[in-house]
Amino acid sequence: MTLTRLYIHWIRARRASSPDRYVERMLVRCFFNDQQLGWWSRVRLTGAPRETPGLPPAPPEAATEMRMVVHEALSRVPPKQRAVLVLRFLCDLSVAEVADVLHCSTGNVKSQTSRGLAALRELLGEQTLVLLRRE
Repeated sequence: MTLTRLYIHWIRARRASSPDRYVERMLVRCFFNDQQLGWWSRVRLTGAPRETPGLPPAPPEAATEMRMVVHEALSRVPPKQRAVLVLRFLCDLSVAEVADVLHCSTGNVKSQTSRGLAALRELLGEQTLVLLRRE
C-alpha cells in the first residue's frame, strides 16, 4: 500500500526536503489507516512469518516462541502506542524523530511509550520482560 502511494505521489516525495522522512510518514499513515479497517481487508499471501528487514534472522526454537509471544502482545497494544514502540525500539528512532514522524509532541511520544511499555508488561508479565532483556 505504501509503495503504491509513493509511486502515485513520487513528485511530492522527490521535492521533499527529506525524502526518507516523507516515506516514513507515509508508512505510519498507511499503518494507522490499515488499523482502522476491518480484519477482512487484510490479505496474507503466504503462510510464512514476516521478516523485518535489517534485523538478523532469529535464532531457532525458544527465541522463535518468544518472538511469537511478543508479536501477539504487541498486536493487543493500541495502534498509536504500538507505532511508538516499534519506531522507538525496532527502528531505533529518537523521541524527537518519532514525534516528527507521527506529527505530535515529544511529551506525547514519551507518554505513549510509557503506556505502551506498561501495557506490554501487563500482557507479558515481568518474567518474560526479564528474559527479553537478557537476550
